[in-house]
Amino acid sequence: PPAEAGEASEAGEEGEAMGEVEAEIWGEEEEEEEFTPVDVGCSWTLIGSLFFTMVMFYFVNYPDDDIKRYTWSIINTTLSIFTAVLTFQGIDDLVMHVAVTPVLGAFPSGWRQIARVMIGFVIFLAWYVFALLAIALASGMFKQDDDAQNGKMWVISDFMRGDHGTTIKHSQLVQGCRSKGIAAVNGVEVFVASRAVVHESYETRTKCWSTLFAHMAGFAMISAGGDLQNAPFFSDQPATSWLAILVCIFFLIGIFSLSELLYARHRGSESKALFVEGSIEAEDDIICL
Repeated sequence: PPAEAGEASEAGEEGEAMGEVEAEIWGEEEEEEEFTPVDVGCSWTLIGSLFFTMVMFYFVNYPDDDIKRYTWSIINTTLSIFTAVLTFQGIDDLVMHVAVTPVLGAFPSGWRQIARVMIGFVIFLAWYVFALLAIALASGMFKQDDDAQNGKMWVISDFMRGDHGTTIKHSQLVQGCRSKGIAAVNGVEVFVASRAVVHESYETRTKCWSTLFAHMAGFAMISAGGDLQNAPFFSDQPATSWLAILVCIFFLIGIFSLSELLYARHRGSESKALFVEGSIEAEDDIICL
């Protein structure tokens, strides 16, 4: 009948309209699936971060103790460098904004530029002195009771336990000889070891603060050397800019030679020897940077 034919034609038109809408939707979805170079770069960054984390976990749990030790050493050094550069940059920008720039200007020239270079070296000397003071405090050099560092204590020696390195009472010791033994902790027998806990804590603190302040002093020296290279004489030719590096090296050698006089007066006790060792390592980090 004519009525049914009209309904069929209307249904066909609606079907075609729905098909066109679906085609447009699918077309839009296909267009959205196109990735830009930024998307590809972000995806590779995420994959690389995941791969780096997996490799890092693999090496810190490696069966060889040397591999684990060097892995943790690299991680600690990397964290120290990033912490030092952010700390130094923040403090240096604050000093320049508050004290130096209002007096010498943002882009000094002439005698003001020479004064800016000298201020850079003074800032390095300040960071170097702070490093020596931090190492002296961390090593316990200012404490009178130096013999307490050599005293040994029994500690839990089981890397699989969460209380590894915790000190125990001598009454808990079940069996022990010179450096190793067995102790009862909460009714469980565990391996213990006799270690100079106080001295090891001083060594850890000294290593931490010497590395951190050495990197900050090193970045201060880099900043001072950059200002020296921008000085009129050193910035004239590429060859003269290399002379600024030699000036910085001889300047550091002179400062470290004067420090040797200080180290010669502080040798003998454990804390003073630890101070000298940490200071020399800090100087090595500074001159390498």
